[in-house]
Amino acid sequence: MVIGIDLGTTNSAAAFLEQEQPTIIPNDRGNRITPSIVAVTGSGELLVGEAAKNQAMINPGGTATAVKRSMGSTSPLKLGNREMLPEVVSAEILRKLKSDAEAYLGEEIKEAVITVPAYFTEPQRRKTKEAGHLAGLRISRIINEPTAAALAYASSCGKSRNIMVYDLGGGTFDVTILSSSDGHFRVLSSCGDNKLGGIDFDQLLFQEVVRDFSRRAPSVDFEGDPTLRQQLMEQVERAKIELSSRESASISLPFIGGGTSPLHLAFEISRNRFNELIRPFIEKTVSLCRQAMDDAKVRPDTLILSGGSSRIPLVRSLLGELTGLRPENRINPEEVVALGAAVHAGMIQDGRKSLFHDVTPLPLGVEIEGGNVVTILEKNSPLPAVGKQHFTTICDGQRSVEIHVLQGNSKRVEANTSLGRFLLGGIRNGCKGEPLIEVSFRVDEDGILHALARDVDTGSLQHVTISREPNPPTVSGNFETGVRDKVLHLVDRVKQERRRAGSGIDSSFEKEISEILVAATEACAGNGGKDLNSCRIALETVLGEIEAILRDQELKYG
Repeated sequence: MVIGIDLGTTNSAAAFLEQEQPTIIPNDRGNRITPSIVAVTGSGELLVGEAAKNQAMINPGGTATAVKRSMGSTSPLKLGNREMLPEVVSAEILRKLKSDAEAYLGEEIKEAVITVPAYFTEPQRRKTKEAGHLAGLRISRIINEPTAAALAYASSCGKSRNIMVYDLGGGTFDVTILSSSDGHFRVLSSCGDNKLGGIDFDQLLFQEVVRDFSRRAPSVDFEGDPTLRQQLMEQVERAKIELSSRESASISLPFIGGGTSPLHLAFEISRNRFNELIRPFIEKTVSLCRQAMDDAKVRPDTLILSGGSSRIPLVRSLLGELTGLRPENRINPEEVVALGAAVHAGMIQDGRKSLFHDVTPLPLGVEIEGGNVVTILEKNSPLPAVGKQHFTTICDGQRSVEIHVLQGNSKRVEANTSLGRFLLGGIRNGCKGEPLIEVSFRVDEDGILHALARDVDTGSLQHVTISREPNPPTVSGNFETGVRDKVLHLVDRVKQERRRAGSGIDSSFEKEISEILVAATEACAGNGGKDLNSCRIALETVLGEIEAILRDQELKYG
């Protein structure tokens, strides 16, 4: 059984295909969505989902929320006395979804399709996939959330459509324009913002309430007291949700201040005032929608809303003004992404070919002289995508060149996301401008970037799967344990993929793999954190190269 998973900022959900219909899998409490919250209690117990959310008020320092916004970062999250990398925390959420699915379906779940925001960078996609592996899942595909939402809609609608998917979740925003015909999808354009979502609206409302309460109770530190802050944030989130169906909502904190005359504070927020607070954010999403329409060069005839924050009336009003469309009301915004992931999971399970073609959300390029960027793959290139450019040396006798890979819209290095660097050696000895160096990029269907640099004259080449690993922090304590677990998992993965590649691995690469595996095993047996991190980076690089060999074999032999 292959399941579909929506790993969300605020909530997550899992679904499967039952008699050609995508169906949500309830969790162990019978709920259709699970809070994306992980906590470590004072006694060291790990809690996930509702259990973690219910104790957050009394244990704010041991509770991690909105982990999705940290994906791709090498900075650990602190949960009480423990430190965990974002992908390790996300793995606990996925492990719970996996466990709940196994209990509901009565069978072991080994494989899943996971969704990510369309505007997730390459490092964020890699870390999402890694979280799945850490949870004991084989990730058969990473697909974009708006694409999944369109799949869910089209599974019950066979008509040709130009679809706009407006996906406003707890922490991210995406808009995608797709064309649908006879069950086949082609993404035409995509825009988004990975730091815009419902939690930003919560923060604006929180500040509004704190200003009022601080005026009436100046001796109380509403922001500095972790327990009080968590209590207030929970009420703010509930009020925000209420304002989607009511004209006003109340937030109250009784018995504040202590002493003989405690205060009973209450604040009422109207929908109009809430709209004033969030309008700049919503207008930014509408501007991105307009840009996506311009890039796609089509006008959508169908509007799909995804993500809980898309229920906000102001969203629907401004989108109506832009598109002249009413959203499809048969779709539940909180569930549509998971349902679409299940549709694609069903295709994989049945051995059917993918029915959609995605695009690169951002341009990909390399650094050249003067801090400038040359684009190799343009934004909105259909996946899988391939692009190449030719370069040369900048000084006489230059025998190596560093390739700095970047992602973003700017022509300047500092304004883009650095995806990594790698070195090409063995360049022909010659005058500057003579050697010819070919740099090619390939982005696979999961949006993972594979880069290759080759000296055209000597045949010397270097090919890697780019991994963003800048100067890992010093590792100690429970954080070291998390890294060791990752290294052990990567050792198993490299061994499995090496067996699959077989004769496709030459003797020199086989020797390199064996040396890295030995070093990693020794590091896990007791060496320091620095060695563990070095082994992790080496294993990830080797794994990417083996996967590239496997893909080449598939293309060659079918």
